[in-house]
Order: sequence, then C-alpha cells, then structure tokens
Amino acid sequence: MKVSRVSAIPLVAPLDRPFRTGVATFTAFYSALVRVETDDGVVGHGECLARYQPRAWSDLVNEVLAPLVVGADPFDVEHTWERLYRSLGSFSGHSRGILLEAMSGIDIALWDVMGKALGQPVARLLGGTTREVAAYASSVTVDATAAMAAQAAGFVERGFTSLKVKIGRDVATERAVLGAIRDAVGDEVEVYVDANGAYDYPQALRVAEVLEDHGVAWFEEPVRTEYRGSYAKLRAATRLALAAGEGEFTRWGMHELLRTEAIDIIQPDVCRSGGITETRKLWALATLYHARYAPHVGGSGALCAAASVHLAAAAPNFLTYECSVPANPLRDELAFEPVGHAASVRAGRVPVPDRPGLGIEIDPAVVERYRVDR
Repeated sequence: MKVSRVSAIPLVAPLDRPFRTGVATFTAFYSALVRVETDDGVVGHGECLARYQPRAWSDLVNEVLAPLVVGADPFDVEHTWERLYRSLGSFSGHSRGILLEAMSGIDIALWDVMGKALGQPVARLLGGTTREVAAYASSVTVDATAAMAAQAAGFVERGFTSLKVKIGRDVATERAVLGAIRDAVGDEVEVYVDANGAYDYPQALRVAEVLEDHGVAWFEEPVRTEYRGSYAKLRAATRLALAAGEGEFTRWGMHELLRTEAIDIIQPDVCRSGGITETRKLWALATLYHARYAPHVGGSGALCAAASVHLAAAAPNFLTYECSVPANPLRDELAFEPVGHAASVRAGRVPVPDRPGLGIEIDPAVVERYRVDR
C-alpha cells in the first residue's frame, strides 16, 4: 500500500452567535480538512488547526507537503513525520507554527488510513481500547454574570459533571462570576477556568486566590505560555493545578514547560502539536514529570475531536477530554456520526468508537457547503 494523493480543503463556518473568551471574539470557526488516498482505495482524513485563513494551511499541504508524502507507505508514520519535520526546517529555517499545524493534519489522516486498512480503531493501534472516557463541558463563554451561570447550569443538565469557564476580566468580576456559577451548579460539580493568557503575573496571582476560594480544580493559561518564568512563580505561590500547552508545538516546546515543573496538566492540540504521532510522545514525556494529559479541542472540528478521543483512550496519564458544547458546524455537521460530541455524553463520559480508523466518515455535502477555495 502506498499514498497516492494528499490534498487539503479550507473550510469556514460563520456563526450566528459570536463565541467570546477573555481575550478574543470568534465570529466563525475555521479548519483545513486533509484527505489522504492510497493506491488500493483506502481514504483517511485529518485536520489542521487553521485559524482565520485556512487557505494558507491548505496551500502548504497541497503545494509543499503533499509531494513529500505521495509514494510513502502510510504505515511508516514515524519516518514520514521525521522527513516532513526535517524538510520544513531546511525550507524555512524553523519547524513550528503553521508548518507544524499543516503536518498535523497529514499525520492524523495517515492514522485514519492505518486503522481502516487494519479494520481497527486508532485507540487500539495506540495501545488503548474502545471504552468511555471522562469529559468536561467546554466552555462557559464570557457574558453577563447571570448568563454565564445559566450556561453552567445547562451543561450540568446535559449530563456533565465537570465544566470549564472562560475568564480574563478583573478580579471583582471573576469573583462574582465564580460565585454565581457555584450557586447554580453546587459544590459537587468540578469547575476549571481558562484565562487564555489574559493576565500578567500579579493579576494572575490575585485571580488565583479567588479561584481557590471557589474550589476551582485547575487554572488554565493564566498568562501567555511563552512567559514560563511566570508559570513557575505562580505554581509555587498557589495550591491550584496549572494547565497549559495548547499553543505548544512538539515535544521540544512541551518539555520546557514540564522540566521546570511549571504546570501540572498538559493540553496539546493534536491538530497543532504534530498530529497523533507526536502527541503520543507528549503524553509519554509528561509521565516523567507526573503530569496529566487533558487534550485541547476548543473551536476545532470533527477530526480533532475524534483524534483526541482515541488518544485519550490510550494515554495512561489521561485526565479528561474537552467536549466543546457551543455550536460549531465544522464539528457538529462535518461527520455523519461525530465522535466526542456533547450529545453523546452520559454521566460525564463520552464513548470511544470501535469503528475502524478514527471512527467517522465525512459528509461531502457539508464540505461543499463550507469550503472557501472556489
């Protein structure tokens, strides 16, 4: 079996209602859908994390990376990954950013091909099994205090036992928000918060005190991840677990956060961090530092969700899966039967599919609806 074709299609899905974090407002969701075909008819799909202008990621896949993959054995993922990584370094002088995100989509598609060719789910190829995995609702978006409390209560009504809240405003506002959410969901529901790097260190320290008072389980991206010294200081100054890593690329970037014991929970995004081949190395690396793995999904699409669920099923240090709840057509509609979808949650858990590959099939009509390369 050989790879016969690699292609990518940019997708944009406008939103009826903007999605707000503490630092940004999203009016659409974006993705670059990767398709890998083989000479015996097996087809796999992957996804690149492609914010704002997915044509750029698709062009990279189609024009730069595809020629390096065509003709390869799809099972030779380790050598293909290294060849792409080294080639990108030679072409551009670095191997990060959009380059790694484009690579990630191809790698995910290759794992989908392998699973389909063997008739096995990706979770089994990774050494795991098809079972249910713990999931939390993501996220209570930034809004008026009463509206945020209502969002949180709605997540619990849908069967979630843990949820994440977007923050990033002043201390008084966050104190009011967390208090209202606790009143709405009670003390038994686990609450996480995500600042998306909104604070500097002094602000983050003051906010951390509020979060401790309200029994928050983790503080995600309190400051921008490149400010690693601030993470280390905050980790020493608070009882909260710190989480980060969605903005990191490969084991080299994640190692810098882990070796200084600046974080307790790694959150790589499989569509950014190098695909499945590299992400499994990240959770293996995290075991050396007693860190847990909680994959980032956020505003990504159906392939990111599916790949993350399979990785979660195999990782020995897996903590919980980010199950995005707000409407996202690229996650909700792209696959005939989405994996890791909020509708599948039962008692705070989502099923891992036992179908071959990633366990989903792409709806070509939805691809045509949202593609932007014409």
